[in-house]
Amino acid sequence: MKATLAYPVILAGWLILALALPAAGDNPTPPSAMEQALESGEFELLLAEAGQRGDGGPDLAAIYEQLRQMGKDYKNARSRDEKQGIANRAEELMGQLFDAKVQHEQRRLETMERRLRDEQDRLRQMQMHKRDLVHQGVQRALENGELPEWAAPQK
Repeated sequence: MKATLAYPVILAGWLILALALPAAGDNPTPPSAMEQALESGEFELLLAEAGQRGDGGPDLAAIYEQLRQMGKDYKNARSRDEKQGIANRAEELMGQLFDAKVQHEQRRLETMERRLRDEQDRLRQMQMHKRDLVHQGVQRALENGELPEWAAPQK
């Protein structure tokens, strides 16, 4: 679960850092690595890869798409207030994304646990059936002196 949840957490960190950065016009400092990633489109590639891999299933596709759009909107935003609004909304979406990923993992684990229980039940039934067959075979062997088909010697 940790490996699958790590990717959205990393994405969340990247997006929050990117959206929290001041506008380039407001600050004469050189662009940071995050700003460069946003400008180069690397951030959109990360989101696209996550969406294509199906991280979290189809229910998260809309969130990935909204986050991709927010990255574009953030780059095109003119004012600091506009960028802050986008950052706030992105933080909400990242929270939803993380919650959805956790729910997806819980459903996946529940499915795996159900399959495990089903297999354990099947194994128990096979063991009971084996005991019944062995008991019947022993009874026939003792009463009639004949072995069941499954116990016959190999030729």
